Amino acid sequence: MCFSESFESLSEGLQNALWGLGKVPHRHRTDRLSTAVNNMSDPVEFTDRYQGLMRSYGLESEKTQAGMATRTAMWSSGIIASSGPWRRS
Repeated sequence: MCFSESFESLSEGLQNALWGLGKVPHRHRTDRLSTAVNNMSDPVEFTDRYQGLMRSYGLESEKTQAGMATRTAMWSSGIIASSGPWRRS
């Protein structure tokens, strides 16, 4: 859970979630968070800092499609997150 859109909040929230779960999923999905996803004019999809964070945990990066707010809300609330695939950290 992130309380702001800063990279520090994203990094801390991800670390706390992974430690709490005791395992690491195969991928991390972001809802086009500006600290993770570059703007439309940049050919590189994700920011360097976000890519580095994902590499440090061995996670693949995904972003939601525009207009997928319901699925993002379900993921954030844990409705979808509990369905896995997982690997031990």
